[in-house]
Amino acid sequence: MPTFKGLGIFRHGQAIGLVLGWGERWVNGWLFHIKEMCVHVDYQHQGVGKKLMREFERSLAQHGFTGITLQTGQQAPARIFYEALGYKPRSLLTLSRPLQAIE
Repeated sequence: MPTFKGLGIFRHGQAIGLVLGWGERWVNGWLFHIKEMCVHVDYQHQGVGKKLMREFERSLAQHGFTGITLQTGQQAPARIFYEALGYKPRSLLTLSRPLQAIE
């Protein structure tokens, strides 16, 4: 059964960053898919995102997850951030279909 998890980071009682998504059982164990990760613009480029991601990764590993997946645009600035944290592009294809086209 899929499982939801998330983590936030706060400064002075205000949320300044979050990461969240869900875990799924795959052939080689439990994988976690990050759906959203963001840091308030006033706190970007200060190590907040890296700290948030590393703490979340530690928590997921402690809960038995064996890997993490996420999606970002090929030209998005976030790609450089994720690759600096050790995330690598995979040959996974995303397919979509508009629902209004279904008859």
